[in-house]
This record gives sequence, structure tokens and C-alpha cells, in this order.
Amino acid sequence: MSVRPFHSFAIILTIFFTCLTASQLNAAEQLRACASNESKSGVVEKITKYNEVILKGGERLYLANILLSDASSEKNPLQFLIGKKVSYYFSGRKKDRHNRLLVQLLVNDQTSYWLQSSLVMEGKAQAIAIPNNINCAQLLLQSEKLARNSQRGEWGAGKNFKIVSVDDMKYLKRQPQGSFQIVRGKIVNVGRSASNVFLNFSDDWRQDFTAVISSRLIKRKDSQWPELKSLIGKTVLIRGWLDFWNGPMIRLHTSLMLEQESD
Repeated sequence: MSVRPFHSFAIILTIFFTCLTASQLNAAEQLRACASNESKSGVVEKITKYNEVILKGGERLYLANILLSDASSEKNPLQFLIGKKVSYYFSGRKKDRHNRLLVQLLVNDQTSYWLQSSLVMEGKAQAIAIPNNINCAQLLLQSEKLARNSQRGEWGAGKNFKIVSVDDMKYLKRQPQGSFQIVRGKIVNVGRSASNVFLNFSDDWRQDFTAVISSRLIKRKDSQWPELKSLIGKTVLIRGWLDFWNGPMIRLHTSLMLEQESD
């Protein structure tokens, strides 16, 4: 017996949404595992142009550990939250320098799901790791890797998200200071000074892209840094905010900002 094309399409859609729902449920459980048990709930009243989530009680929430693809008023990917009930959790430092609550957000829709994980998996946001707020970052980085490999959302060809080669110096030098970048390259050598460790990506360390790590961070007892000299000859991803010191550089504040790629 042949299966009608429409019936086949309906089956595919059913399977897709079943898998998506299962993934969201799993992500919700992961959130509860990586964030604090303390949570509060409210209803979203508005979204600002700075991607702040304002609740009806006046609380100003900011989504921890992600950068959204587009913050314009017409395309803001958070607008759908208005009117929805949400619960928020903390996964590290509770407030940023603007006195906003840094939160992980659980959307209480037909099924509860972790908003940051959903946005990252759909390719609408990039994962970031910042000091004092890394408890959930590892899970989001894993979700981002899946989205990158599948070219979902803004990871698709010609879209907003990209990984920059260390050899593309023309591109890097054009980028504004403080812009978020993910840079791929092979570590050529590791240099040291009294206060810093330098991961160099060419022999011309005065001009090349460099990743810089404070020696103080590496010496901490709870340090999670790999043996850096073992990375020589390895291809890595460096993520963070671009600065310029001789050539372009990114300062790493946590080991999650460095990802070794498989050989």
C-alpha cells in the first residue's frame, strides 16, 4: 500500500515536534541541575531594545550566558515572551553592573523549557562564558556546537554567526573593539610574562592574533585550565571580546572560552 505524500509529511512533522519537545524537557531538567534551587516566577510585561525582560512586578531580567543574534525592535527574538509566565533561576552572580538580574529563564508554556538552551539550539543565540557565571555555560556551549555543525539559524551560510580564521587578519582588524568573536587557529607557541600567558598563532607575535590568560587564573587551586604547552600544534576555538594589543587579541577569563577541536 502506498503512503500519500501529505500523510508522509504529517508523520515527519509529528516526529520532529515530538523530538523537539523531548529535547526541551531534557533541557529544563538540565537547567534545574546547573542552576540554584532558588527560583521566582512572574509574567513578562515587555522586552526592551537592550533585550531586558521586564516582569509585571517591575523586575529587570537579563539572560545570562548568551548573546542574541539580533536586538532590533522588529526582529527581537524575545518578543514572543510578552504575556507568558516564566520562572527565573540564578547560575552564579545575581546582578550585572546595570543592576539587572542575571538569570536562566524557564518558560512555562504548554511544556516548560529552558529559554537559553532553546535559543542556542535554534541558532538564534551564541553561548558565552563569563567569570562568576559559568555553572550552566558548559551545557549551552555543547548546544551551540550542535547548532553550528547543523548550520541552524544564524549559523547558516551568509548569516550573522561565523567562526573567523586567525589568518583572516583583514577581517579581525576591521571589527570594533569589544565585539564578540569566535576565532579558530592552530597554536604555534606559548609565551609567558610575569603576569600573563600568551597563546600565539604565528611566529610574528607582535602582529598575529593572540589569546591572553592571566597567570593568576592559571595558578588558582580550582583552575580548570589544560596544560597549555600540550596545546601547541593543536587547533582551538577562542571565544570572547576583541581587543587590540599589538595585533588583535582576546583575553580569556575562564577555561570555557577555549575549546580544543578534535584532530
